[in-house]
Amino acid sequence: MTQANPTISLPLTLPRKDPDPMSAHLGLNTELQLMMSLARSHLRPEDITRLHAWGPHIVDWQAFASRSSWHLIAPLCLYHLTALDSAPWVDEAKHALRPVARALVVQGLEKALVQRRFVEEHLQAHNIPYLAIKGRALGCQFYPDPSLRPARDIDVWVEQRNKRAVIESAQAGGYVTDLSGRCLGDTELLIHIDKRQNGIGLLDPNGARVELDRHLDKAGLRFQFHDCFERAQSVNIDGIRAPVLPIEESFIYACLHHARHGFLRLIWLADLDAIQQSPEFDLGSVMQRADALGLRSTVEACLGFYAACKSDDPLAHAQSDERAQDILKTCMAVSDLQHAKEVSEVKSSLTADFLYEWQLDERDRKHRLMRWVQQQLWHLRPSLADYELIPLPSVLYPAYWILRGPLLVARRAFRRLRYS
Repeated sequence: MTQANPTISLPLTLPRKDPDPMSAHLGLNTELQLMMSLARSHLRPEDITRLHAWGPHIVDWQAFASRSSWHLIAPLCLYHLTALDSAPWVDEAKHALRPVARALVVQGLEKALVQRRFVEEHLQAHNIPYLAIKGRALGCQFYPDPSLRPARDIDVWVEQRNKRAVIESAQAGGYVTDLSGRCLGDTELLIHIDKRQNGIGLLDPNGARVELDRHLDKAGLRFQFHDCFERAQSVNIDGIRAPVLPIEESFIYACLHHARHGFLRLIWLADLDAIQQSPEFDLGSVMQRADALGLRSTVEACLGFYAACKSDDPLAHAQSDERAQDILKTCMAVSDLQHAKEVSEVKSSLTADFLYEWQLDERDRKHRLMRWVQQQLWHLRPSLADYELIPLPSVLYPAYWILRGPLLVARRAFRRLRYS
C-alpha cells in the first residue's frame, strides 16, 4: 500500500532520519514544498540546499512524478534534478520523472507545430492582427528552453471584429468549434461569436485546441488590444516572428490570471520566476503599469506569494502579508483537491476576475452590478438551439433577438411536458 508523503518541518541542516517527521508545516507537506522549490526557471544556491534537505524525505516518487505532471512542471523538475550531483534520492526521482516529462515535452512539440501552422495559415496569411499569449509564447520568451513550459492548449488574442474571418479560415482548414464539434454556417457563426463573450475554442482534426481570446481580463475593463498590440514585442516562436504582450503586461496578466485560479498549477509560479529573470524586466515599470490598470494590489500579493514560496517556511513568511497568505492558502487547497476545488473557488469569486476583496478598486465595485445585468441579458442572446428550431439566413440574424424570448419559453414548456 502506498504511503502518503509526511508533513514535516525541516531545518536546512536536517539529517536524513528526522526524529519527528510529523512536526507539521500546518498542511504544507514536503512534496508540495519540494515542487514549489523546483517550480522556477533557474535554481539559486539556496534552492539547491532546500532540495537536498527535502528530497530524501519523499516517500513515493511515482506519485510525485504524477502530481508534477498534472502541475505541468515535470520537465522543469527533471531539468533541475539532472543538474544536481548524483544521490540515491536524485536518481530515484529522475527515474520516475523521465517518462512523464518526456510525454509533456512531446505534447508540447505537437502543440507547437499546430500553433505555427495556425498562425501562418489563418492569421498571417490574412494579415489579421493577433498576440500570442500564455504557454508556448512564455516558454519561447522567458524560459531556458521552450520545452520547459508545457501548455494545455494554444491561446491567441484576436479582436472581436476579426473572429469571423479567423474561424471561417480555420474551418476551411479542417477545424471545428469546440461547442458544436462541427463547422458552423454563416448564421450560426454570428450567433456563436456573439454568445461566447470570453473566448471561442477551435479543435484541429487531431483534437488540439486553439483558444481565440476576446479579453485578457474577463470583464474587459483593463487590457486593451490596440494598446498592447502597439507596444508588442516580437519573439521567435518555433521559427516564426510573432507579436507577444509587452513584458509589463505579461507579468501583470500572469498575476491576474494565476491568482484568479488560485495558482492551481505550479507552472504558474514558475512563470512569475521566469519573467522576473528576464534582463528586460523592470519592477518599477511593472508597478507603474499595474497602477494604471488598477491591479497594484494583485501584483503586490503575487510578489508576496512568490517570495513566500522561495523561503524555508512559506506559511511563516506569508504571515507578514495577509494577501500573500490568502493566495498561499488557496494554492494549498486547490493543489490538494485539484480541479474540483478550483472550480468551486472560481464560482464563488467576487467578480469574473477576482477571488479576493482586496483586489477590487472602484471600477470593479461598479462592475459587480453591471456583471449581474450582463448575466441576465446573456440569457436573451440568441443561441445555436434557436437556429436549430428556426434556421434563418444571416441577413435575418437580428430577428433572433425578437424570437429569443418566445423560443426560450417554448423549449422550457416542451421539456416540462416531455419529462412530466
